[in-house]
Amino acid sequence: MTVQINANQFSLKYLADEDRLLFSVAMSSEHELGVFLTRRLTRLFADALIKHVPDIQPAPEPEAAPRQAGEGKEEPRARTLAFPPRLVREIKIVPKDGGDIAIVLDNGEQQLVLDVMAQRILKVTRIFLDISAKAGWDFGDLASRPGEPAHGESERRGKVLH
Repeated sequence: MTVQINANQFSLKYLADEDRLLFSVAMSSEHELGVFLTRRLTRLFADALIKHVPDIQPAPEPEAAPRQAGEGKEEPRARTLAFPPRLVREIKIVPKDGGDIAIVLDNGEQQLVLDVMAQRILKVTRIFLDISAKAGWDFGDLASRPGEPAHGESERRGKVLH
């Protein structure tokens, strides 16, 4: 069975017993599809993702105003995984118009496609690096590089990581 899910929101958490990251996206209000990322593939991915950070950083997004009790959106319910997570075999970073990218995580049977607007690439990169640091994964100089602009168009070409 081949499943492809396109999303613009994701969940990322470290599972210590697996020593892997669980990347997941919602399939419905009750289920999500998740894949495992190893330390090695996460490092390669973060390094490639940094090269897609736009040269000019947008103004920071304003902080959301605190909500009063009973106002605003309902808190999301916890979703269960629709299938047991499988290990990602390949990640593709596909450039799109306007500096946006699509991140394709492929485990051989399922593809998770995350569409990322140019102004959010830095934020996504930092999320991956922050969770990796909390996991105790030492990526050396990568942690200091987000926000450093990519140099030249050749740095932003599509990338396939194994």
